[in-house]
Amino acid sequence: MLWLPLASTLLIRKHKSSRRLSYAPSARGLLVYWPNWVDLIRCLLAMALLVGWGDALREEDPSSGKIVLGFTVVVVVVGYLLQAMLVATRRTFFVALPISIATAIVIPEPEVGLFAIIVSFLFAVVSKKLDLLIPILSGVLAVGGAVLGANRLDLVAAVFLVFFPQLLAVVFARQAILPSNVVLSHQ
Repeated sequence: MLWLPLASTLLIRKHKSSRRLSYAPSARGLLVYWPNWVDLIRCLLAMALLVGWGDALREEDPSSGKIVLGFTVVVVVVGYLLQAMLVATRRTFFVALPISIATAIVIPEPEVGLFAIIVSFLFAVVSKKLDLLIPILSGVLAVGGAVLGANRLDLVAAVFLVFFPQLLAVVFARQAILPSNVVLSHQ
């Protein structure tokens, strides 16, 4: 389910006449654009199934924890890379927010992820820099998880996976955008 094209990605690809997307989506655009909610629900279900499967394996064989976590990391990274290939325009690299939010909520304790999402969204909205939401989310998730006592291995994996889209954007010198109401430029 994480490897399927996100609804927002499909809508972006549909507008091939456009070369650019908005650099900075608005907070309102994030909340009112229905494909964002479809993508988020699908990613949450996929992550819950993946982590539930992993927890079941951990209960049967406690020594399989690192293998299960490694498999989860690979599945999520492949999901990010597929999104990167689907949305490879000049200025944008991929649409990663639904996968990042699902990762932040499901891999560590849900209350740690929800805390990190709320705090980072507030910081991003107040500073009017929603393009910094993913780096802020990974930082708040790391600090919040350490303070609230989340499983360290799960927390490290979650922070890495939440920050991974930003890392790819830096490596490939592209803008990591957030899904929102698509603002297309026809210049």
